[in-house]
Amino acid sequence: MAPYQRPVGEGPQLNGAQAVFSMARGRTLLSSLFYRTSAAPLPAVAALSLFMNLFWLWWGLPNGPHTWATDAIGPLQPLVAAKAMFLDDWWNSGYYNKFPMGHFFVLMAVYTPYIVYLYLTGGLANPTNDYPYGLSDPETALTVLSLLANATSALMGVGIVILIFLTARMLFGQRGAVLSALTIALSPPFIFYAHTSNVDTPHLFWCALGLFAFARLVNGEVELKNYLLLGFGAGMALGTKEQAYGLFILLPFPILALHIRHHLKGELQPAGFVRLLFDRKILWGFGISVLTFVLATHLIFNWDGNIERLLYRTTDVHPKWQEGYPGAPQLRGMGTSLFLERWKETIILLSASMNPVLFIASLAGLVYFPYKERWAPPFVVALCSYLFFVALQLSFIKTRFVMELILVLALFCGRFLAGVWSWSRGRRWAVAAYGLMWLYAFAYGFNVNYLMMRDARYQAEAWIRANLPAGARVETYSQPAYLPRLPRAVNSYRTEFDDQTVSSLSARSPDYVILTGAQYSRFEEGSPQKQLLDRLLRGDFGYRSVQRFSTEPLLGPNLIPGLSPEIIVLEKRPTLQTQVSAR
Repeated sequence: MAPYQRPVGEGPQLNGAQAVFSMARGRTLLSSLFYRTSAAPLPAVAALSLFMNLFWLWWGLPNGPHTWATDAIGPLQPLVAAKAMFLDDWWNSGYYNKFPMGHFFVLMAVYTPYIVYLYLTGGLANPTNDYPYGLSDPETALTVLSLLANATSALMGVGIVILIFLTARMLFGQRGAVLSALTIALSPPFIFYAHTSNVDTPHLFWCALGLFAFARLVNGEVELKNYLLLGFGAGMALGTKEQAYGLFILLPFPILALHIRHHLKGELQPAGFVRLLFDRKILWGFGISVLTFVLATHLIFNWDGNIERLLYRTTDVHPKWQEGYPGAPQLRGMGTSLFLERWKETIILLSASMNPVLFIASLAGLVYFPYKERWAPPFVVALCSYLFFVALQLSFIKTRFVMELILVLALFCGRFLAGVWSWSRGRRWAVAAYGLMWLYAFAYGFNVNYLMMRDARYQAEAWIRANLPAGARVETYSQPAYLPRLPRAVNSYRTEFDDQTVSSLSARSPDYVILTGAQYSRFEEGSPQKQLLDRLLRGDFGYRSVQRFSTEPLLGPNLIPGLSPEIIVLEKRPTLQTQVSAR
């Protein structure tokens, strides 16, 4: 494949003096940012991403062994896994977590200096599995561990932006690279998961690394190191979160096509094609991916634990509970109506996750460039690979399940917007339009940071501290990730939200009931759960709503159910006898 040729209209190469003189003559900062010799666009975009990822990184902390992010790796989970693997039973030590161990190993390395510090200073002695876990100051230690895990995700989020920039610059130039990187840096789900210890940002970082290596192959750089890098990135991505397989499973086909073009000069000769299948570089790349996956999942030394985890992920039957995961959606057959419903849901989530303007730009690029530029068709294969093997096969879909698609769509978005800028360069309306578009994109992404800063649970916690007496009994129906942090002096417990439990509410007679919108917002209108909720809020079970706490988004929807959910506090209604006594 011929090396990248700068698109017509991308602009001349200016030296430093020419760039300064050009700006002095009125060239805008927005325009100058797209030139290779202008003030370092990659550091500027990386700095923006770092700001978005680090702002309010302490969201929901301190919170003991819990976090406010669903499916996040708890602050102690990597240490528990390390203890089980290396101290208790190094051979087949069993089930740890529903996700592979890839990111657990990363966090073990990140935690090590702080754990050593705790040992040396007496902050950790005789570790146990129960609170305070052998920690002399558990709240501080758990908070530091949570911040270390969150900061790791934040830095890997910046790494994703850098890798997308480098990938795009290699394929179609500096200007498109800036715009592709901004598309990722200002995407709400990328910003949110860069604040948490979930495996989403880490596995996307490895996906981006694999796509970068793939782009080098697409660009004609078919050296062995690029196959090894692709294999390592794919292996780490799958060893961190297995759904990444969809992004890579069809890539062997464009790689073979690139080999045919490079080695056979485009002629499909049977003997030569067979040799290509066993090409040393392809075999090494595949071997590295398998080896990386085996090591990252701890597969050899914990085969049984991995099988249990795989069964849990495919059947929803938990290895320890031996029953379906509470609240897990029931799998349904993939009929035509469900297939079309998945398409609709995926498109809606992509539009909301990128913002509608950038999503439309990415679709325009996806339609136009596969017919115009050689780099585009192989990335269409990657996009379709994940779309058909993962996104459209899921029994339900969430924002974090479409982020792999955004990685690829960002390339088409940046290339299209760069082309439009080249066509409209010199027109004042274009500068104004682009400025407004990216101002909107910034506000759209910063909405995540705003909701973290103004999370409704902060308001609920302040009211609870001021109004709930010590020893008050509080009933909840949700996991701690969706609830305000309750004072230790409050006696709280969790139970299931069903007809039998709610109907016997008066028998248990808690002083307060706390509901979270992260749970009840999922109840479908007319469903038994929704009807039960309506009866509870009407006071049919002897409780009345005394406070509601919520925060409205600045711009666009709130895509993450666990981000600033509405909180409702119900209080036991006084009986007639209580009212008389009070008088």
